[in-house]
Amino acid sequence: MAKYYTPSGRCIQKPYHYDLSAYYNDLADRYRNGEFSSKDSIHLIDTTKYYTAKGRLVFGGGGIMPDLFVPMDTVNNGNSYLNAILNQGLIQQFSYSYFHDNPDLLNNYHDVDAFRSDFEVTREIINSFTALTVKNSIQPKAGELNNANHYIKLHIKAFLAREKFSQDAFFAVLYDDDPTVLKAVQSINNEVTAYHPYE
Repeated sequence: MAKYYTPSGRCIQKPYHYDLSAYYNDLADRYRNGEFSSKDSIHLIDTTKYYTAKGRLVFGGGGIMPDLFVPMDTVNNGNSYLNAILNQGLIQQFSYSYFHDNPDLLNNYHDVDAFRSDFEVTREIINSFTALTVKNSIQPKAGELNNANHYIKLHIKAFLAREKFSQDAFFAVLYDDDPTVLKAVQSINNEVTAYHPYE
């Protein structure tokens, strides 16, 4: 079977010839073991040493360990209010209706960049959204709305951007707040990847 290699000859294919079931369940197992939320939960099994073109020591035979770890946001794990909203697609439905019911809402934003930096989802908009969820028999339990508030506001803003501008604007708004994207940009700007030829 085929395997994945980097240009420097490093095999990054996780082994699948021992237990195919374990191979397919790897992602779920890593989630349950906490590898997505805590770097200390990750155990490297790689043993074959390679050096990149710039002399950095890396290992082969079981995937890639990133230079920077960004933990998964687990604040809304088990949030039944948010899950019900997402299952019914209410954020997207609300944003579409709100945009078309308020045609002057985004008139002051002539380009995506201005919208991204200046537009805010107000308390009034959130109240209107909450009224929609209640109308759909979705009532938040204590703390659930507060925990989900940031997620809801961000996605309402993203869907409004899509209605006003384009699909690309939708993703641009989400990426403005994506911790992994922000960390990647920071690493590029700061050149955090060090040169360690003899680790």
